[in-house]
Amino acid sequence: MNGGSAHNPNAKSKTRALRGELEVQKALWRELVECVPSGVMVLDKEGRIVQLNRNATSMFDIEALDCVGRHYSRVVPEDIAQSFEKALAEVAENGYLINMPLRHRMDKAIEINLGLNATLFDADGEPLVIFVCHDRTAVNELDRLRLLDTQKTESVSRVAHELKNPLSAIKAYCEVLAEMYDEDDTESGFVKGIDEEADRLLTLLAELLNVSTIESGQLKLDLDEIDLVDVARNILHSMNMTNKGHRLILRSEKEMPPIAADPLMMKEVITNLVSNAIRYSPDGGDVIVEIRREGKNVRLDVVDHGLGIPAEHLANIFEKFYRVYIPGHGDIPGSGLGLPIVKGIVEAHRGSITVNSVPGKGSRFSVLLPVARPFDIMRERSARERQPFA
Repeated sequence: MNGGSAHNPNAKSKTRALRGELEVQKALWRELVECVPSGVMVLDKEGRIVQLNRNATSMFDIEALDCVGRHYSRVVPEDIAQSFEKALAEVAENGYLINMPLRHRMDKAIEINLGLNATLFDADGEPLVIFVCHDRTAVNELDRLRLLDTQKTESVSRVAHELKNPLSAIKAYCEVLAEMYDEDDTESGFVKGIDEEADRLLTLLAELLNVSTIESGQLKLDLDEIDLVDVARNILHSMNMTNKGHRLILRSEKEMPPIAADPLMMKEVITNLVSNAIRYSPDGGDVIVEIRREGKNVRLDVVDHGLGIPAEHLANIFEKFYRVYIPGHGDIPGSGLGLPIVKGIVEAHRGSITVNSVPGKGSRFSVLLPVARPFDIMRERSARERQPFA
């Protein structure tokens, strides 16, 4: 009795099932290759095209519809063929190719900038070369914009530094001139106005320098264990002495854990948020600073009952120079840099900041900062001790 599978219905059925499954897998693979956003082309050892997807025909400027089985040099433009030749030589030597630049001008007008990757693949003893190509136009444009942004930041920083000295000289002259006139003299009012404008410009320059430092990633933090309640209390005490139209109130839990923060930076965060609350409360009222523990964080809220911020502005208020216009209230003073600085400082401390606001009822800015861990402070102090003396 013949025990082979030639006349075995079950074996034939299994073979058909396996072949069907194999065809399904092949079809799935073809669809996956077609869906890849890169151009994919497979060549055999003779340089003939085994497979390619639609993106490859577009990126390699291929016009022929039936190009499978043909040599790549007879299908792609001459300049791309020359690049393929160099790529194949490198693959033959190293077994792979990573991001080789490939430029091609289509229709003598549009230049495309591609990155070509390749690897060897052993298909049952038959070596294949798989080309994967991606469009670098967007990447290059992003690099260009990043470079421009860096140059702009450096220019702003340089100009701000250059302007500080003459402004400081103007203030010094104002002090001398102020002593030459009585307070009731017209000239004294002029001198006072010049001095105030110089102060405003110096504040703006300081904010520009802060933004420049944050954007360049050069913000240096002198971390220490600090009591945020004490920092806020000192700031509000000082601001209450000079601010007459608002009542600045501090509310906090009795026992608060310390945070790992730069004291000067935290002072700037609270000062900016409170000043912002005062500006957007032109009719006066209470500005409340609340500090409490929230899980593994210390939460700082600055609450006002002023104009509020329309919902369409909330997504943009942390952008540089963004100003919120409130109908009927004219131009509210400010540079549009305070909130970006606050956000940059908070995020440098591994924290976060959010805002909730209702037009006509006020705003709440909420800052979360992690509770201090001894390891953070020890690591920071160790880093400072390792720094060479200037």
